[in-house]
Amino acid sequence: MTPQNKELLDFEGREVSIDSEPLSAYFVLMDIDPGFEAGGVELNRGYRGVWEIDEDRLYLVQLEANLIDGTKANLQSIFPESPDRVFADWYSGAIRIPDIYQAGKPDLAEDAMACIQELVLIKGVIKYRLNFPKREAGLSKADSKF
Repeated sequence: MTPQNKELLDFEGREVSIDSEPLSAYFVLMDIDPGFEAGGVELNRGYRGVWEIDEDRLYLVQLEANLIDGTKANLQSIFPESPDRVFADWYSGAIRIPDIYQAGKPDLAEDAMACIQELVLIKGVIKYRLNFPKREAGLSKADSKF
């Protein structure tokens, strides 16, 4: 399976890639087919969202997508009532924040423990922050006690 372009999150002043897809949960919950065109093998879901955490709340602040009819979609066209940002009150789940200092190290990059924090959200609000210890550079997955 081809790796997908990930959603982005503005987290504590830096932009990080996240594995979660909170907007997909919205479409499932609302039983909506947004009509996005798959953006090639690296973007099967057909869109890319940019998120932010503000006062422990998750917001969608940017959306880039192409519709099947060839027109461009953005945050304003999908959520006209909230043109600047959308509070993700539909989303309950976890968002892993990667350790950007371990990025690019093949033995750690794909490892779940290469994250420094996991945010657990209920209805778009952070309820728990799980902190992970930083791993030493050069430790392999087999060397980890986790």
